[in-house]
Amino acid sequence: MGCRLSSAAAVVLALAAVLAAGCVSHTVHSYPSRLREHAAELQRRGHARVETVDHGLVEVHASTRISVSERDGDAKLTREVTIGELVAGCDDPAPGGGGAGRSMRDPDCLADRVLEQDLAVGEKKERRIGAAITSIITGGTGVGLIGLCVVECEGKDVAIGAGLVVAGLFIFAVGFALH
Repeated sequence: MGCRLSSAAAVVLALAAVLAAGCVSHTVHSYPSRLREHAAELQRRGHARVETVDHGLVEVHASTRISVSERDGDAKLTREVTIGELVAGCDDPAPGGGGAGRSMRDPDCLADRVLEQDLAVGEKKERRIGAAITSIITGGTGVGLIGLCVVECEGKDVAIGAGLVVAGLFIFAVGFALH
């Protein structure tokens, strides 16, 4: 009985690991000028879809804390602010049409004063089929090994152990075929 419960728990954990392995999280970066372009929306709604450096449009929240640096005389001052604080005072359209074409900087807008070229503004989660398939193959191998453990642990549960071995081989084969 003890092996059956621990084997079931191991199978559940293996399946959970397979499902989780296909999800990958990336840090998302955006330019201060892109955040500035959405200042009014960030202040009004608390979030906006902003163009990022390499992940397309991403939902950015004004409450997200980020680290920024600016000049303070000859020194470099680094501090943590929210994206909302970064774009506070940037509500008016920038002279020259905004963005990279600005001809002047707004002294009230921290986004115009930061030294960083791009800022880490959040995370984006995405599914990776290759990672999930690799996990399926690994999971199938694990289920098969659990089956062998069941056979060794309690000789009378050979049917359960053999079933797990066959299931593991099947999962392994499906994962390998998808790869």
